[in-house]
Amino acid sequence: MDPGTFDFKRLQQLKQIGINRISMGVQSFDENMLKSCGRAHSLSDIYNALDALNKSDFDNFSIDLISSLPGMSMNEWDNTLRTAISTPCTHISVYDLQIEDNTAFGRWYSPGKFPLPNEELSTEMYKSAVNILVSSGFEHYEVSNYAKPNKRSIHNQKYWNCESYWGFGLGSASFLSG
Repeated sequence: MDPGTFDFKRLQQLKQIGINRISMGVQSFDENMLKSCGRAHSLSDIYNALDALNKSDFDNFSIDLISSLPGMSMNEWDNTLRTAISTPCTHISVYDLQIEDNTAFGRWYSPGKFPLPNEELSTEMYKSAVNILVSSGFEHYEVSNYAKPNKRSIHNQKYWNCESYWGFGLGSASFLSG
């Protein structure tokens, strides 16, 4: 879910119908980075969403982060990681920015206009994520995924084992075996 779409009432409704885990597309805890990448949400939206999650007693939620954003420094990345681990999240997904043709970001992005971190810096960002998250009690169980004990994504495990699962929401997918 986009952090700008969270409110207590909606989270309560989701909980009432049996939703037991929320994944929040934070991307970055840096206001300038969010703006420069055209994200619809702000830093205050993220903190409001975290507050709504806390008030609605969601004790299992994931934060999605993106490394190698245009203009991102190692310091900004480490600050985002440290801020993420300071929240009560139980799972963190770390994705390296991929620019795809025929996407809004792909059309908006222009090489040279918003320089991306080079391969060396991107590699250092990955290593930093592993070090910071693992040393903070997260298990690195997939290339992009880190979980607190017993909080691995059930969806991910079902996906990799070709088991049935249902997805709800924009961009989600389902798979029914048999």
